[in-house]
Amino acid sequence: MEAGKTQENNLRQMVYIWEICDDHFCTSAGYTGALYGTYATDSLYLETALKHHAVLVSLDENDFLLRTKGRVGIETYHPKDFP
Repeated sequence: MEAGKTQENNLRQMVYIWEICDDHFCTSAGYTGALYGTYATDSLYLETALKHHAVLVSLDENDFLLRTKGRVGIETYHPKDFP
């Protein structure tokens, strides 16, 4: 239980990235979504991570991670992938 709480605290301390969603960014996210077959909101997350070369962690394993894992130029994980 203590190890789980430590991991939860570590996850909460990770860096968050904010992106301005202007016309250019949203258009790029739309193309990214079309390329990888992701839904609209997932495409915004993915475009942000790609733009900043960030590691992406998502709870949506079936509709997002399985479509992108190993196909994009960044690391993508589900929280269960962390020890």
